[in-house]
Amino acid sequence: MNKTIKDHFDVDDHQVINLAMGLKYPIDIEALKLAFCNSVLIKNPKFCSVITTDKKGKKNWQKTHVNINDHLIIHHHLSPTTTTVDTSLEDYKEATINAFLTNAAGSSKLTFDQNKPLWKLHVLMDLNCVVLRVHHALGDEFSLMSMLSACFGRNSENIKQKGYMDDYQSMKSNIHMKKNRGFWEVFQSLWLTLIYLLRFVGRILWIKDEFSEVDESNKCVVWPSKLVSAEYMLEDFWYVKTAIPCTTINDVLLGVISCGLSKYIDLESTRAKLKEQQHSLTAIFKVNLHKDPTVLQKFEDMMKTSSGSSTWGDKTSLVLLPIYCRKRLHPLEHVTVMKAIMNKKKMSYEANCIHFAKKCIASCLGPKVGSWFYDRALSNSTLMISTIKGPAEEIVIGNNPVTYIRGHISSKSHAGITISMVSYAGRVDVQVMVAKEVISNPHLLIKCFHESLLEMKSYSKLIHLLLSTGNTTYNTSVDWFLYV
Repeated sequence: MNKTIKDHFDVDDHQVINLAMGLKYPIDIEALKLAFCNSVLIKNPKFCSVITTDKKGKKNWQKTHVNINDHLIIHHHLSPTTTTVDTSLEDYKEATINAFLTNAAGSSKLTFDQNKPLWKLHVLMDLNCVVLRVHHALGDEFSLMSMLSACFGRNSENIKQKGYMDDYQSMKSNIHMKKNRGFWEVFQSLWLTLIYLLRFVGRILWIKDEFSEVDESNKCVVWPSKLVSAEYMLEDFWYVKTAIPCTTINDVLLGVISCGLSKYIDLESTRAKLKEQQHSLTAIFKVNLHKDPTVLQKFEDMMKTSSGSSTWGDKTSLVLLPIYCRKRLHPLEHVTVMKAIMNKKKMSYEANCIHFAKKCIASCLGPKVGSWFYDRALSNSTLMISTIKGPAEEIVIGNNPVTYIRGHISSKSHAGITISMVSYAGRVDVQVMVAKEVISNPHLLIKCFHESLLEMKSYSKLIHLLLSTGNTTYNTSVDWFLYV
């Protein structure tokens, strides 16, 4: 394999996908090494290639031998940065894992040696946890999940993600592939695309949220960060989704974020920086552009270069989302507001155009320029939100079942609040990385998200009860219900 790097982020950038996987039993190192050595991960061309530079200064992939011991790093006796006397064992483990991931995001000791393939496997022995760290140049997080399913899934066939986190691209395709689309619908799509692209360019060049400050000396965010986690059941999001017609799980997630931020701002009223912008914050939402995002593709199909959009690699894009933080909105109204915004986004070609522009810039101007545009958009926004679809069924690594998968992307520039949501085997793990200058109490923010989801479930239960009694007044809006 000797391929010029054109379609990925700058390999000198520190944009890394971090996947933390909890194991049910104590870790057997030899069994773990054997499982990875026998997996298709080693067969992936980019996972067994290093980056070389030719005489013209172009960087290429060069195949090399992979020694699993060069990528395996074992950690003993880790401890969290802070703890309290009444901390439970599970909370202690969670805090320790989060402290490790936070340290990994900012420590130069945990960066990659470019003389080896750009991935590492950290084993946290005392915590029954393995952390797979992969440079974004090797592929996106959605491709990575397909590879994990192929490596360790019980069923190697394509898995339809029933009820799973959804499908910006497939729903978008349904809108654009409608037969008998009139002139007005086509014009509306093109007009929305133009408006959204102009806003995105403005965000890169000069528009930024009030407290999205960047250190101009080294172009990186200087805030100290903290990572916190929360666990939910996927059926809770699904329950709220079914209460509001034509709603997706992503709409519910965004509604929970909007409602939770509103609660947090109300409680932390002394935080002047947030109070100034409580009506609207800007989020960068990561979009999966794989052809069928409701399917974890077979590894063999992803490796075929002739399979079009199903090939391995970076198939993600970004869209700008306004997040409205209004105190007096009903919890379900937060969902309907975000649903309306997402419907317009799906109607436009914003994500496709930005993905195409990203590839053109990397190809013509070099990956460093493409990385600069990405960093500018991210550091000028308040939030970064990504939803990653994991395997629907339990995976097993070396006869040791994986109990959870958590993931987030770290980079040299980041938004004030980064929210990563991973679905796996019926559960949803949310990781929130915050800049302490923006969110002083991230645990309170997580609590606000939790309370928002509980309130939405409570009102959704009433809606389902009314529908079960044969009430036909409820059609496509919850407006009638909001003011009862």
